[in-house]
Amino acid sequence: MKDTQIQLFPLFEDFDVTNNGAVTRTQFRRVLDVLRLAPYAPTETECFCIWEKYRTLKGYRQDVNYIDFCDTIYDLAGYPYRCP
Repeated sequence: MKDTQIQLFPLFEDFDVTNNGAVTRTQFRRVLDVLRLAPYAPTETECFCIWEKYRTLKGYRQDVNYIDFCDTIYDLAGYPYRCP
């Protein structure tokens, strides 16, 4: 049986219209909801902790650096670096 990998980048890139590698907290939460990881979906507190770890200043707004987040998830899952 072939192993499958969930591709996270395309889900975030749909929201990243400026291609700056970041999305808002609301957009980040929407991507997590789209993945339908229930019963493993993060609580609001867990989402806040993730946001704190991956937040980045873009202009005057604190966004979520989804590239670092995805790299961390892929590393934990043992996926080859930046391979689909």
